[in-house]
Amino acid sequence: MAAGFAGWQATIARRQPRDAREGAAVAQTVADAARRQADAAEQQARSAEEQATAAGDHLRAAEEQVRLLQRQLDAEEAGRHEARGPRFRIRRGWVDRHTQRGRVTARIYLEQTDGPGLDTVTATATGPVMRDAENNTARCRSLAVGGNTLLTFSARTPPRGGMIVLDLDCTSATGETWHRSISHDLSNRDPYEPFEWGAMSSPGPNRNDHR
Repeated sequence: MAAGFAGWQATIARRQPRDAREGAAVAQTVADAARRQADAAEQQARSAEEQATAAGDHLRAAEEQVRLLQRQLDAEEAGRHEARGPRFRIRRGWVDRHTQRGRVTARIYLEQTDGPGLDTVTATATGPVMRDAENNTARCRSLAVGGNTLLTFSARTPPRGGMIVLDLDCTSATGETWHRSISHDLSNRDPYEPFEWGAMSSPGPNRNDHR
């Protein structure tokens, strides 16, 4: 009996190292598998991050393309708006030789040559003629192509030179607005002298016409 028990114990003792080695091998296999899974998960995470970055780049590029297209559309609409706006020319202008209370009066005949009918035109005068302006703003209503209006401005001192610049803020009946600028070299002329259309002289399109 004792001999048999001892043999059984010896058999168990011999098998234990082998079982330990097998267990270690199994543990190593499991560890390797876990490591491979971790590496794969990390690679997938990097790939997902790269894809997210690429998607963000594509989105920003698409948004920039939309903004560029919108700017182009806005520029085209602004161009169309300007093209359909009013055009003017100064048919005649002068500075009165007769003054009251030391004031100098500048008179301008402004004609609309193109564009839509306007509800209002507000003219602001600057330049050497208006160097000491008393009243440099004039306003007219209901102007259309072929129509003209007399604008009157006054200053407190004699002019230095004859150039006057009109900044025109125009509003149509539909509420559209435009800004125009036009200049003219005034000549001293008696305001009571008869006004003759055929005797008018034009300084030239660069100064007198707004094209």
